[in-house]
Amino acid sequence: MATADLLAAVRAAGGWVPYIDAPRKELLALRQRLPTLRERGRAAPSSSVRAHERLFLKTPDGVFGHVLAFWRSDRDD
Repeated sequence: MATADLLAAVRAAGGWVPYIDAPRKELLALRQRLPTLRERGRAAPSSSVRAHERLFLKTPDGVFGHVLAFWRSDRDD
């Protein structure tokens, strides 16, 4: 990503912190929508990673958000 593109993306996000937090917020939003997506047949349960699926869906919101704060995306590098 060119420097000008990066600066434009940071500005569009409203600053550095919102830019860095965007992937985490997208994952939290997916977590909240997943039960509805499943009900509508838009997302199937994973057969290969049941433990991760239970952790993703059954962990209390506060705990999930805290753990997610430690997750790093390519924007953190």
